[in-house]
Amino acid sequence: MHAAGFVYRYSNAQGEIEIGNSVPAGRAAAGYEVLDADSMRVVEVVAPQLSDEEAQKQARQDQARAICQTALDRVNRMYQSDQDVHAARAQTLKSINTRIENAKVNLAHLQGQKRDLESEAARQERSGGGLNPGLRNSIDRANQQIQNLEEEIELRHQEVDDAEQRFAADLELFIQGTCEDGRAMRFLQAKAPLSED
Repeated sequence: MHAAGFVYRYSNAQGEIEIGNSVPAGRAAAGYEVLDADSMRVVEVVAPQLSDEEAQKQARQDQARAICQTALDRVNRMYQSDQDVHAARAQTLKSINTRIENAKVNLAHLQGQKRDLESEAARQERSGGGLNPGLRNSIDRANQQIQNLEEEIELRHQEVDDAEQRFAADLELFIQGTCEDGRAMRFLQAKAPLSED
């Protein structure tokens, strides 16, 4: 591996530092340094082998760092300043809230139609005539449309929450400008699922 001009510095089983012409097989996994035999300067550091648990932890950290870097690249492409993040947030929330308001107006209209249909059904039943099947179908259709709009409104409210979290993560990442300190990665993991555009 290395020529005779090198020696190895490693910790022995008692934790004491030793220098030798080779690293004992049982100690290589703990890591060692390759030194120039003449100057005793470090020319290479061989890191300790990771345990399975440490390797899994390292893999998770590497994955989180890659996700953070992808998000950072996306944020840097999309925004020139933190004001751009705020403006995009405001525009997105305005759009979602407009859709919520439109759905609420449609919901109120359908609820009024349903009340009218139910009043007509009650009048028909009081008069002794059977319930018109077309009227029953109209009531069922109104109920289904009301349910669909209620689900849409709930979904839009979730979109608002998701957008708030996404823009908070984007702003934090834009301000940090790096994934290296871990703060941005922790914030991203805690606040929002990352979207990759």
